[in-house]
Amino acid sequence: GGLNAGPRDLARFAMMLLSGGIADGQQIVPAGVIATLERGGSREKFSRGPEAVGPWAGGDWSYRAQWWIRHTPGREAITAIGVHGQWVYVDRRRGIAIVKQSSQPVSSDPDMDEFILNAFDAVIDHVTA
Repeated sequence: GGLNAGPRDLARFAMMLLSGGIADGQQIVPAGVIATLERGGSREKFSRGPEAVGPWAGGDWSYRAQWWIRHTPGREAITAIGVHGQWVYVDRRRGIAIVKQSSQPVSSDPDMDEFILNAFDAVIDHVTA
């Protein structure tokens, strides 16, 4: 932990991921690395682990290389989730990247995470309709 970045830099990072690892015409992150992240880890193992609570329960999530991977059909995404409500959410299939910075009162809150995911879904549904 300990990454310090402003919203503009996080948005640029998210857009680079959205673009298959390309920024300013240069391949920054190999496309194969992003494909590996998108495949995620074992959903079965994740669903049996201690993090499988709230929105993370149900078998639609995995974790790989410090990234939370959403496998929900039609809502697939790679996400970086920090403490107190920091998010980088990248839905490559629908061409959407969202950065959320905040200061939630507790470091991890499954109820708030579910609210945030529902908000992301609503925003993405609206802008892609």
